[in-house]
Amino acid sequence: MKVREGFVSNSSTTSFVIIGNRVKQEDINFDDGEYVGVGWSDWMEGTDVFNLTPEHLQILPFVVFDGNFWKVVADGGEGISKAHIPEGDYEIEAGEATQHSSYNATDLLENYEVDVEAIIDAVIDDQVVHPALMEKITPKKQRVLDMYQQGQITLEAFQDLMND
Repeated sequence: MKVREGFVSNSSTTSFVIIGNRVKQEDINFDDGEYVGVGWSDWMEGTDVFNLTPEHLQILPFVVFDGNFWKVVADGGEGISKAHIPEGDYEIEAGEATQHSSYNATDLLENYEVDVEAIIDAVIDDQVVHPALMEKITPKKQRVLDMYQQGQITLEAFQDLMND
């Protein structure tokens, strides 16, 4: 799907149409096709529509994302006709996309509430965490996390310090 990143001078939204099928996040396979994320946030003036990337998938488990994912079955580019749509079952989603759509990981972090506790839990579990997520942890919590990872404090002390 082509997502327009520019807007008419006095407009904060642009129309979008998605022809595809809704999928669960765990079923996304970029080798199998193109995917789009569609989300909603209280402060945005429209719908958040973005071409889904592996970078988005690294961030999504750590944000409060109210939305869904689509596997695109037809991409008309500048226009679409019946000839662009393959045989089979599909859905159509249309609406107004906001100019604040999450085109990259930084945008995604700005558009949705970040779950800092989930980030810290992932680091404790030795999961690889996107660098942009690590920036959301306060310096104090980062120092406590470093101390725990280096074996300088116990898990109980770590949890007590994180709750202060």
